[in-house]
Amino acid sequence: MVEENKTRNKEFTIAWKEKKLSNKQLQEKFGLTPGGVKSFKTRLRKKDSSLYIKPPTSKPAIQQTNKLAEYKKATYYLGPGMVKKIKRLALDKDMDISELVREIFSEYFQKH
Repeated sequence: MVEENKTRNKEFTIAWKEKKLSNKQLQEKFGLTPGGVKSFKTRLRKKDSSLYIKPPTSKPAIQQTNKLAEYKKATYYLGPGMVKKIKRLALDKDMDISELVREIFSEYFQKH
């Protein structure tokens, strides 16, 4: 079982990093859910930090708080289908949902 997991981890890493498969393609190839792909990547990154696009650096809690301080918090009510699409798109783009929504609004306001 341990060898099977090592083999699967290696195959997944090759498909993800070398073959550049999307989250959707990884999901189909390895029989995972969208959340399963994300958690698989997280587990692999914990074992091998070279899998990060940019290696993680520790930041003081104050710096992280200041990063969010530039944004105002707001609540909007969306239909369940729209929420599902946003979550899936954020997962596919490997982005935070708030970051994705800001990007969507920025693109919209540039056009209008």
